[in-house]
Amino acid sequence: GDLVQINTNTFAISLLKSGVGTARMFYIEAGGKIYFSNGIIIGYIEDEVVYDIPAPTIEFKRPMPAGRLLTFFKGRLLIAKDSYIFYSDVADYNQYDGRSGILQFKSDVALIAPVNDGFFVSDLSGTYFMRGTNPEKWVKERVADYGAKEGPPAKIRALQLGDYTVGNPVMWVSQKGLCVGGDGGFFKNLTESKYKLPV
Repeated sequence: GDLVQINTNTFAISLLKSGVGTARMFYIEAGGKIYFSNGIIIGYIEDEVVYDIPAPTIEFKRPMPAGRLLTFFKGRLLIAKDSYIFYSDVADYNQYDGRSGILQFKSDVALIAPVNDGFFVSDLSGTYFMRGTNPEKWVKERVADYGAKEGPPAKIRALQLGDYTVGNPVMWVSQKGLCVGGDGGFFKNLTESKYKLPV
């Protein structure tokens, strides 16, 4: 139930924050800060000190909520909480606009996987590609009628499928196999025809 830091050279453990709970913690690093959240608490670490998300001082702005998944996309922090994705203001990862900074899906969001020109999102009912780099121009495209296993995607350096090179590939485990996504909304289930996974 404690948030600790482990020195990679000596394996010495130092306490950063106690009482954070035992729920799975997610982390993302940007701008010299490490943001963390487990759906119950949220904060960031800077120079080995833990900070809470400050309360915004501007009208309509809200502090980023504690969520289960965290990622960055085009200068914004994205956090999944239940069936919502909250996206921060550009370059201000601590707050979002309460009038527009929320995307809603049919069920709990299990995956956010960014690529260069959009990001993949999965809930219990399907997987989607959010095409575009600006929230005002995001277009939701359904790429699969099944969802992903909850967790962050794996970022891989390159992937060649036959004659096709997948741009900026990300991989994840879905309800029906190992999937890969890439630039332009490229999506392929690599194992669906070979393996049947348990529920």
